[in-house]
This record gives sequence, C-alpha cells and structure tokens, in this order.
Amino acid sequence: MEIIYLAAVLPAVVMGLYIWKRDHGRNPLSLLMKNVLWGVVICMFVNGLEMVAGTLQMDVTAQPDSFSALLLKSFFGNTLPEEIVKLVALWLVLTANPYYEEHHDSIVYAASIALGFAFADNLFFIFNNFGLLSQWIPTAVARMLLAFPAHYFFAILMGYYYRVCQSKNHTSLDFVFVLLLPFLAHGIYDMLNVSGWLNPYVVMALSVVFFWLVTRFQHFMKKRLYARHKKVKRSMYTGLEK
Repeated sequence: MEIIYLAAVLPAVVMGLYIWKRDHGRNPLSLLMKNVLWGVVICMFVNGLEMVAGTLQMDVTAQPDSFSALLLKSFFGNTLPEEIVKLVALWLVLTANPYYEEHHDSIVYAASIALGFAFADNLFFIFNNFGLLSQWIPTAVARMLLAFPAHYFFAILMGYYYRVCQSKNHTSLDFVFVLLLPFLAHGIYDMLNVSGWLNPYVVMALSVVFFWLVTRFQHFMKKRLYARHKKVKRSMYTGLEK
C-alpha cells in the first residue's frame, strides 16, 4: 500500500519543484502555493458535486455499460465541471495580480492550480476506493502517475489561450479554445481511464516520458506566446510609422 501513497504524493512534489524552478522566482513561492491550494479547493468542490449527484441517483462514478454512456460520463460527468471551475479559479488568481507580467505567467498559474487539483484528486481516489486498492495496485498507481502530467497538459492549453485572449490580435475563436481544448483533451483522458483500455504497466513505464513530452510542449507554447507578442508590437510600431 505504501507505493500507492508514494504515487499520490511524489509526482506532486516533482511537478511543484519543476514549476517553481522554471518560473525562475518571478512569482513569489507563497503565491504559487496559494494557487496550489486553489486547485485543492476546487477539486473538493467538484467532488462534492459528484457526491450530491450520487445521492440524486445520478451516479457519475458508476461504470458505464455502453460506449455512449462512456462518452457522456467521460466528457460531462467530471470533465466539463472540472475545467469550468479551473478556468474560473485561473481568472480569480490573475485578476488584479501585480505579479502577472510575463507572457507565460498564465501557464505557470494554470499549472500550479492543476498541481493542487491532481494531488487532491488522487487523495479522493484513495479515500473512495480504499477497500479495493490492495486488489488492483498497478491500476491505482498508473492512474495516479498519469494524473499529474495529464492535468499539466490541460493547464498549458488553458493558460496559453487565456493569455492569447488578452492580446491585441486575438480572435473570437480563442475565447472558445480556452475552455474547449482542455475540455476535449481531458474528456479523452477520462474516457481512457474509465474504459480500462490502458495497460497499467505500460502507463507506469511511459508516465515519465509523458511528463517530459508535456514539459517540451510547455516550452513550445511559451515560445509561441512570445512570438505572438513580438508580432503585435511590430504591427503597432508599423502602424505608428504610417
């Protein structure tokens, strides 16, 4: 059982240290920890909604018995409310934030919120399935290891488009993408989790690779934000010259 608790906590520490190191101290550590706490709180809120749904005979934790039920559960049972509250939390922590200066700060803040959410979600998973964990330790460990890079990936998408929506050259489609793309990615992730199609041993073996790929994706999206900013500045400068 110790390996389950290790899988729930260790990735949170590694991901937290990585986010803090990549930020280079631009944002106070206390503020990043506050964002992590936001993630924990909204996870408790979403899990509370699921418990209420269960008491109303709308059990979103039940195993789906058809592909259509799998789609509904994966995309609307958990994913949609989770991504909506994450977006609201991101808006709250960035509104009137004096440290929100760098173009990739929205990604850093979204990722720290996702860290708290994934950590709390793993704890809820242990609590809700405590009696069964000893019977399927590989599945539980694989799920916990995959949760952190997955939520990190969703956060990068949300943080990127959140910043794009605030730029001068945004489009109306960007306002759709800020929620739609994390929602779709999260829905696919949940569908694979609920379906049991993923081999837990393969997931455990590839979780580190997936985390590395997500960090490369963050670097790529960060460069895109800077490129967009430079393009806007050039167009503004050209307009002034005319």
